Amino acid sequence: MRIFSDGLCIFFATQDNQNKPAWKPEFDKMYGVQGFYANIKLDGIPSPWPDEINCILGKFYYHFIWISKKICESEDIQFAWVFSHELQHLNQSLKNPFLLILAELFDYVKHDITDFHIPTELECEGTAKQIVISIFGKEKCISYLRKMKAGSSENNIRYSKLLGLNIMEDFNVEKEMQKAICINKKNIKKIQELMEKNNRTNWNIDIDKICSCKDPHEAIVSAVKRRA
Repeated sequence: MRIFSDGLCIFFATQDNQNKPAWKPEFDKMYGVQGFYANIKLDGIPSPWPDEINCILGKFYYHFIWISKKICESEDIQFAWVFSHELQHLNQSLKNPFLLILAELFDYVKHDITDFHIPTELECEGTAKQIVISIFGKEKCISYLRKMKAGSSENNIRYSKLLGLNIMEDFNVEKEMQKAICINKKNIKKIQELMEKNNRTNWNIDIDKICSCKDPHEAIVSAVKRRA
């Protein structure tokens, strides 16, 4: 994926919710995820942090990727999928650091169990699929997705969509994010106002500016400001 390594820390976890210290139950939710990317300098590491992570990281790194023990020990194709997904989030942050801040607003927009309505997630899944095919071949990729689809009813919808997912080379994640925000403008504005009121965000986001500016990059960069 041709990603630079300067200022980047990639952490492969050795603990999960099965063998973590019993005296830290508050980390259950974090240990349940497959992995995550965080821009340390911009918005910090998601809380609660896994207990292997020390706050000193912020003094040495700009970007952080955490991969769970479950994924580290999974079959190669699943590891490649999740790792590629998180690396693409890094690429998105390098392109526009505010993209992932906007993506958080969609966590509160009602949708089905997939997150394909969020352009950043859609692009990451499409990239992961392309990487997996380039490494393992299309036939093995399709076989893996079909196996995962059959694993449970919860996976059925997600992996059905992944089987048919193809991201075009000219996919513009900034433009798609702008479009998604404008389509959901009323709900997004309510969510942003509620998050500001409850001090659940460090950012002021001018939704109207995002929707009124023709250039999607300029729209996002100019509309997202750190709260005083």
